[in-house]
Amino acid sequence: MPANTHHIIYLTDTHLKENKPVGRADDYLEAILAKIQEVSEYTRSLKENGKYVTVVHGGDLFDGPRIGIYGLVQTYLAICRSATTWDIVVGNHDWRGSWDEWKSRSPLTALEMFKACRVHPDGYRKDFGCNVVHSIHKCLVEKPVPWEHILFKEYDGPGTVILTSDYHPTQGHKVLSMRGAHRHFISPGAIARTSRSESDIKRKPQFVHIVLTEDSVKSVKFIPISCAKPAREIFTEEVVEEDKSKQTFDQAIELLKMVSQNFGTLSLTDVLKIVTKTTKAPEEVNARCLSRLSR
Repeated sequence: MPANTHHIIYLTDTHLKENKPVGRADDYLEAILAKIQEVSEYTRSLKENGKYVTVVHGGDLFDGPRIGIYGLVQTYLAICRSATTWDIVVGNHDWRGSWDEWKSRSPLTALEMFKACRVHPDGYRKDFGCNVVHSIHKCLVEKPVPWEHILFKEYDGPGTVILTSDYHPTQGHKVLSMRGAHRHFISPGAIARTSRSESDIKRKPQFVHIVLTEDSVKSVKFIPISCAKPAREIFTEEVVEEDKSKQTFDQAIELLKMVSQNFGTLSLTDVLKIVTKTTKAPEEVNARCLSRLSR
């Protein structure tokens, strides 16, 4: 390929932690580390074939701002297998308080000290000719969701290639004509499957291989993580059963949207009372609706 061809490997929301999420039957940390190692080995193979490669992680490398020595060392080794320094965006799970206060004790800073990564607290941006690759850790979505978010069509950043994160479900590759340019929104979804959502049960974790020239997006390839086991092997039966409650919750949210559109003068709390009276959703679902609305 010509010298002005650039390869971007993108993954996000790995949520590394040493304790097992509720409902996971496997060794969660080892499963995530294996996924990172698989991405690293893919990257190494590109570099060994003379490709110019940048690895971008969209944020929430860690599930919390602390991780034990074993988890940190194993993360370092897994990343180093890629033979390139990763660009890692700081996600909301990676710090507490403010980044300036937290960075001196962050495991991200330790990884940066040993040249495994470059840390980007305000998002990643790099110009590749006419293409600007931009990654920020915010809920950037094509369609509205019931919590704080930014719609693709409302994006006002510098990117022509926008790498989405924070929102765990996969949204794919969407091209919008905005402000006189084609903008590529690329969403592989989270590497981690920690929630009890229908998305986490049904989807296959993946990363993205993007090929850019100086003036075009040549290809966008979504690559499933081969070591990721089927949901039935990693989630306990209890979680699959609880997913039915999640479906009921989603139905309640949809009904809430419908009612709020038809009765615009009502407060959201009033609307929820109507929903409560007109559905058979359990009290737990109603409580979760209230909690999400309050946020």
